[in-house]
Amino acid sequence: MGEAHADDKSGAQLPYDPECLTITQSSSATYMIENASCIGQSVLAAIELSGRGIQARCFTKKIRTQISIASEGVAPVVNYQCIEGAPGCTMEDLRGMFPECHAG
Repeated sequence: MGEAHADDKSGAQLPYDPECLTITQSSSATYMIENASCIGQSVLAAIELSGRGIQARCFTKKIRTQISIASEGVAPVVNYQCIEGAPGCTMEDLRGMFPECHAG
């Protein structure tokens, strides 16, 4: 992390693997995943949900501002995130890295 690559439309350098997303609990069974650090960018993420006694589920999602996720007992985990359009960061790339994940 922390390395820079080709710039975006504004000319700013973008990190390869940014930490854009934050997870907060908004109710007893709901979590908010927010693009808190990469404002104005779309972030592609592989997100895993698991819970007590259920098999883990994984999905891919494009997050521009925020999403809300229902999850009983356990917070979702962002397994990977990248800024859409960065080298190697398309939904197809993400699905190739995480074939077990479904489109969300």
